[in-house]
Amino acid sequence: MFLDVDPTGGDRGPGVRGGVFYNPAMVNNRDLSIILVDTLFENGQLPGRSISILDGLCGSGIRALRFARELSCSREVAIKGIDIDEASIRTAREGCITNGVEVDFQVDELNGHLIRNRHSYVDVDPFGSPAPFIRNAISSLLNGGVLAVTATDTAALTGSLPRVARRRYDTQLHRTDFQHELSCRALLGNLTRTAASLERSVSPLFFYTSDHFVRGYVKLGRGAGRTDGSLKNVGYILLDDNGRVEVIHRLEDITAVDGSPKVLGPLWVGPLEDRNLVTGMLSAMEGERFAYMRTHKRIKSMLETAQSENGLPPGGYDTNAVASELRMSPPRISSLMEALKAKGFGVSRSRFSPTLVKTDTPWKVFKRTFIDIAEGE
Repeated sequence: MFLDVDPTGGDRGPGVRGGVFYNPAMVNNRDLSIILVDTLFENGQLPGRSISILDGLCGSGIRALRFARELSCSREVAIKGIDIDEASIRTAREGCITNGVEVDFQVDELNGHLIRNRHSYVDVDPFGSPAPFIRNAISSLLNGGVLAVTATDTAALTGSLPRVARRRYDTQLHRTDFQHELSCRALLGNLTRTAASLERSVSPLFFYTSDHFVRGYVKLGRGAGRTDGSLKNVGYILLDDNGRVEVIHRLEDITAVDGSPKVLGPLWVGPLEDRNLVTGMLSAMEGERFAYMRTHKRIKSMLETAQSENGLPPGGYDTNAVASELRMSPPRISSLMEALKAKGFGVSRSRFSPTLVKTDTPWKVFKRTFIDIAEGE
């Protein structure tokens, strides 16, 4: 199952050799894409008489080569990789020969290609922001098609650069204790609003973050009714002076909120995953099918956490931040979660941060429980 590749960078960043881009630090990104797309195949969830998969900014071609070698599908599948860099395409074509697979690698400009072609699955993984490609990528997908998108401009999406976030994603952001989750909600909100302008609906399949990127998968539908349904999950998050969260769907509702909260949005305020798909991916990982993957344990843990997060509201309480606010040492998260569950609240760890507790517990109750557990340890 392993491909013959020549890494050009360290484990935590990209590298270039001979002018061809390949990032070994993105192996987690590529491993998960194999599991997710294979599960979609297994469930018959990709449209088209023959499946058309596009790796839109393929670089060395590693993702498309892995799709060709590692996906299992009984239907006809055509895999294409395009890049504007001729050296990259030469390297990618050499990879086909070396690894004995068929991928149609072509020199082409992505937006032009998306305007001219239709696909079942499109992967947009640029260096920087995907914003210049999102509209045409959505337009190129068949009804029921899937868009996978990566953003590495994390400073903008986490609220560190509010002006850049406004310019690229048309959203207002600030730094929060749940900044990595916020980055997914900002990206997904932009995808949803862009799709809505084309009367396309968006259903999130899975969103997550890693050291230096935000990654998400969405299924696209058609029709005004479905589009309106998607837009019901676009709203705003209000932050009070202590960083507590309240979700609203209209700016007019701010008048009902005490104080002068920070307003984040518009962004996605619904679930960041399809629970059934996550269950299917976990089931697929139980056997030997994907045991060869380097990041198998990491992906499985992340999917299990996402499954437990499903249905809980946006944001959460960062235990280190709460401890600092209360001027005390944080309790063990496991003990805190058990106490909240005993009181009847929903609670989960977060896939986005090891110190974040996601829960529907009101702040006053959380604070009292936090103090009681911390003082008892």
